[in-house]
Amino acid sequence: MRRTIRPKALAAAWFDFLTPEQRKTAHELQAVVMRVEPELVEMVQWGQIVYQLDRVPTLALAAHKSHISLQCLPRIALPAALGPLEMGGRSARSLKFRLHLPADPVLAEMLASAAVAAARRQLEEGAPTGDEGL
Repeated sequence: MRRTIRPKALAAAWFDFLTPEQRKTAHELQAVVMRVEPELVEMVQWGQIVYQLDRVPTLALAAHKSHISLQCLPRIALPAALGPLEMGGRSARSLKFRLHLPADPVLAEMLASAAVAAARRQLEEGAPTGDEGL
């Protein structure tokens, strides 16, 4: 499995390739995520920004033409206040933040907090992180 050499530089480059509208929303969401858990490591994987907590994929930012998705990667029960989330992939669930509307920091913080709590539980239980055998 390949490892990123300079994840911070690659993440900064990912933001540079976004349109100004995408970049504004993505930076707002990035600030919320890092405020929730400053220890998250930001890297580019699968063409999106992935936030990992001790190598456990926790959250992701994905840019789309009309919105930025904040994806919760662990399979967990989410707070009911988040409402129905978009489903994608095998287990990712996401909130869509439309580019022409201000991002809702409360919803983003709720999703980020739930994902970080799930990642911490996974680490405490000793669940595999996907990097075993490297």
